[in-house]
Amino acid sequence: MKAIFKAYYESRNFDFEAYSDSEKKAREKCLEALKTHAKQYKLEPDWFMYDDVDGIECIEFKLDKPYRD
Repeated sequence: MKAIFKAYYESRNFDFEAYSDSEKKAREKCLEALKTHAKQYKLEPDWFMYDDVDGIECIEFKLDKPYRD
């Protein structure tokens, strides 16, 4: 069964999300968004307290499967 991965990071003021067909790529893209945000807001490069993808949460969703919250 195919899956999609949602990587996310929640800061005090912003939520960051990235989606991909692999967990690794989703985490990497979310980290990329955090680093871009740091440049745009002239923040310290590690403002989000993590210098790698370990601090980014990730959820796997199976395609064609219903989910309930």
